[in-house]
Amino acid sequence: MRRRLMIFLFLLLSCFLSLLLLGPQATFVCTSWCLTLRGIFHHARITLLSY
Repeated sequence: MRRRLMIFLFLLLSCFLSLLLLGPQATFVCTSWCLTLRGIFHHARITLLSY
């Protein structure tokens, strides 16, 4: 659980940094990141539940 929080904070930080660097373009990057992560977590949850 703690590791997931660390990953979440890291992604939040990287999103913030990309916002500073890229400006308006970063929202697209952040959105794709969030969708990818949600997909990964969802897939992992399904995999864990199937065992």
